[in-house]
Amino acid sequence: MSESLLLFLLGGLLPFVAVVAIAYLVVRFAFIGIAERISAQMAVHIESVAPRAASEPHLARAGKASAAAGRKSQDLAAARGINVGQAKAVLLARLERTARLMDSKVRLPPIGGIGLDPLLGLIPYAGDVVSATVAGAIVLNSL
Repeated sequence: MSESLLLFLLGGLLPFVAVVAIAYLVVRFAFIGIAERISAQMAVHIESVAPRAASEPHLARAGKASAAAGRKSQDLAAARGINVGQAKAVLLARLERTARLMDSKVRLPPIGGIGLDPLLGLIPYAGDVVSATVAGAIVLNSL
């Protein structure tokens, strides 16, 4: 009886562990690839702005907005009938709300602020994937 139970557990547990390990590696390599691409894009962006920053002070102070962020703010401005500056403020407010939700939305007296990120961390693998996806979306939308 105990031998058959042990064989059943090993037969079901080993494939599950193997699938989880493979899924972890795939997700890990995907996020490393995404991080490297974002880093390369940021490096190109910084190098393109740096030489002009000395001659154009407004670039030194504010930096150059990425084309994607510019399109998003222009699209939002056109959809809502507002100017681009207001659309950028709306997009920034969305990013801040998302970051606050993930980091410190609920205040607990002994701990301080707690958000969805630590709660999602309690769910193995899937919670980490969701947290990393939301964090990546915040980073990509802030460029």
